[in-house]
Amino acid sequence: MFNQCESRDAIEQCVGDVCIQHNPEVADGKAPSIEYFERMQGGYPGKKVYFKRAIAQGDLMVLQCYQQWP
Repeated sequence: MFNQCESRDAIEQCVGDVCIQHNPEVADGKAPSIEYFERMQGGYPGKKVYFKRAIAQGDLMVLQCYQQWP
C-alpha cells in the first residue's frame, strides 16, 4: 500500500465495510482514506514506510512504524 503507492487497491481489497479512521484529519470510510493516502503519495514522492511492530488484541490493532524520505 505505502511503498508501492497502491493505496486504492489495498484499501478496496483489505479494508472491511466499516472503516474507522483514527487520524482526526481524515473522515471515516474507505473513500476518505483512499483520498488521503493518494494525496500523501503525491505530496511525498519516494517516501517509504517501515513497520517495526504490530500488536493486535480482539478488534484493536496498533502499528509502530517510521517513515523515511530520500
